[in-house]
Amino acid sequence: MLGADAPPTTANAVASYLFGRHTGRTSFLQPAIERGRAVGLSRGQVDTEANLPSSTVTSVAQTPDGYLWVGTYNGLARFDGARFVTFDPVNKPELTQARVQGLFLDVSGTLWVNTFKGGLTSYRNGVWRNEWPDQPTYDLHTTLAASTSNLVTFVTQYGEVVRHDLTKPDAKWEIYSPPGVRALFQCTDNQGRLWFLTQGDNHICSLRTGASSCCG
Repeated sequence: MLGADAPPTTANAVASYLFGRHTGRTSFLQPAIERGRAVGLSRGQVDTEANLPSSTVTSVAQTPDGYLWVGTYNGLARFDGARFVTFDPVNKPELTQARVQGLFLDVSGTLWVNTFKGGLTSYRNGVWRNEWPDQPTYDLHTTLAASTSNLVTFVTQYGEVVRHDLTKPDAKWEIYSPPGVRALFQCTDNQGRLWFLTQGDNHICSLRTGASSCCG
């Protein structure tokens, strides 16, 4: 799987991955691969000229309904094993930017789309929602840090932690800021604590439910 923090790749690389060019490995994309082979698709039919909206791919994810999603610099594409369908601000206003920075799946199977100005859009059971607004600057990454059946936690590029209660879809997001001029998110441990490295003083900080602590 091409993660959200992986460097962008090319449409042809994705085509190779989709159609099993990596020998000796069973791909998580296998159900869609088999559907694609069944209708006679080949690697050459899965490039940007045929279906992908851009030759630069930023992320790939698969939702529980079996669809494959490919984030690109010019839209989000959904692959059903036979063809790509493109979603962008023109046909899905909930996607406020065409450029996709990253794709994430929470534990409930909801697809989260991080777009060019840091915004978040969710997709589940055919319903799109604009969840987190665009920010004033560009080329921002908002990363899924943790999720449960009723809570998602994201970290912005500048270290803000934003949490949302999924049982209250219209409620405001909670926002927490770790100490430090800028904190870089590192990981989430098995107790749900988020760990950061602060720039400048190089402190290691943890954050859990709004309470933060730092050590040298």
